[in-house]
Amino acid sequence: MQFFDGLAWLMQIVMFLTLGLLVFPSQIIPIIDIGFVISFFLILVARPLAVFLCLLPFKVAVKDQVFISWMGIRGAVPIIFATFPS
Repeated sequence: MQFFDGLAWLMQIVMFLTLGLLVFPSQIIPIIDIGFVISFFLILVARPLAVFLCLLPFKVAVKDQVFISWMGIRGAVPIIFATFPS
């Protein structure tokens, strides 16, 4: 179990380093302000709201809902799939 947990962390590190190679800083500067606004909205409003609404029928404690809404990496698989040509 510890081996696979360590392997999963290693693959996450490799994945995000590889994604970093796809970024061109000169293309980020013009859109960085709207990117921050969208990111903060998704992190602080959209994801917690979606988690609370999805867990509403299961009667999960609010403390647990807050924990679930803030844990884990978010959206790594769609980002990877978006890098594949169609």
